Amino acid sequence: MHAQNLLEIRKQIYAEYLKNGGPAEAWDPNLFYPHITVGYSLRDLHIDDGVVKNVDKSLDNRFELILFNNLD
Repeated sequence: MHAQNLLEIRKQIYAEYLKNGGPAEAWDPNLFYPHITVGYSLRDLHIDDGVVKNVDKSLDNRFELILFNNLD
């Protein structure tokens, strides 16, 4: 899902983290894939497991993706 506001919050947290002495290479605020989980394994899988949770990499072809720009 697209969540620009959440990405901006992550960037603000990262800026504060750096300001307080956190190492820049510890994490990347842009490496962020907000998603909705519709299936489970024994544990949550992450990018370290080779799983990228974005539309290009993880959309199950059994489902149709419908994008809404306005929910009015």
